[in-house]
Amino acid sequence: MFGGVLLTRVQCTVCRSSSLSRDVFRDLQLAFPEKPEGREHSVQSLLEYYCSKESLSGDNKYQCHDCGGL
Repeated sequence: MFGGVLLTRVQCTVCRSSSLSRDVFRDLQLAFPEKPEGREHSVQSLLEYYCSKESLSGDNKYQCHDCGGL
């Protein structure tokens, strides 16, 4: 059986406070980004992409619990 705990940290761009959440998972839904010409995706590269930083904007904006900033 495959599974684990996913830690997600969201940091406010205004006051730099952050929140941390933990989620237990039994599977990961990996996305396939554009690949460079002639190269294949590896499981390692897909995991790195899944865990990479993301800037929340538009409908994904996060309201800070400390300063109220978006």
